[in-house]
Amino acid sequence: TPARLLYKIRLESSSTGSSFPAVFAKPVPLAVGDHYKHLLSTMAAFRPPQRTQLTFEKENDQEREVEISHPAQTVFLHSNSKGTYIIKGKIAKLIAESCSDCVLKLDECMVVAGMLELINCTAIRVQCSSIPTITADNCTNCVFQVPPSWGRQRGQGNLITSEDCDNVTITSMGEVFSVNHPQEASDLELGVKQYTSRFAGNQFVTELVIREGCGYATTIEDKRIADEKAALNGKIMQDALRGIVRSNPRSRQSSSTTSSTHRSTHSHRQSKPNPP
Repeated sequence: TPARLLYKIRLESSSTGSSFPAVFAKPVPLAVGDHYKHLLSTMAAFRPPQRTQLTFEKENDQEREVEISHPAQTVFLHSNSKGTYIIKGKIAKLIAESCSDCVLKLDECMVVAGMLELINCTAIRVQCSSIPTITADNCTNCVFQVPPSWGRQRGQGNLITSEDCDNVTITSMGEVFSVNHPQEASDLELGVKQYTSRFAGNQFVTELVIREGCGYATTIEDKRIADEKAALNGKIMQDALRGIVRSNPRSRQSSSTTSSTHRSTHSHRQSKPNPP
């Protein structure tokens, strides 16, 4: 005989004449079902949109003007040559791979991820205004035209290039600045060497990229500045804590009581005779 359940049970007869317990589940109230349907519809309405990809592949001598209305869309250019692409609107990401002799006009384009990626490209000319980070991996003869405000402050404009890039330049305010990789090394390098180029005042500098912690990309100079700032903040915090302890009579009294108790216990241990 099965164990008795705590909810509704009644006997039911079978074709052989024997009786067995039949369990009937309680029905769900209509109000609860309606609330559950409303909750599912609300979750579906606030679900983040899935990223889609707009691909232009193996095109020659094409001139396209693309206006994006979906901020979760990625634009991918692959194996295109001798083309001009004018991209407008807000996009999630922009990647160009294995392209040659192309022009990318991004003056009216906002990249949500804040990064433009070029991979294995040759003779690419990019016009951009609001993309803070540009990465070039194994690229040759590429030109990036940026506004005067680009890269004038740390973290607001960086060109990250790999070691195998050649003849990569930036044009700003009618001047041409070439990327020259310095011959330096660091213990914090991870795998492939990368360099970051930006403006420091009126000078265009290129520094070795190092990675520390969870792989965050920085430079030796940025790490030195961050370490000095952290040490200064730690010293300020210690001085503030000392000031709080000195200005609080209760803390001083408790500390003096603790020290006196420790001294008395120590002297009692010393005065206690040793057992024979």
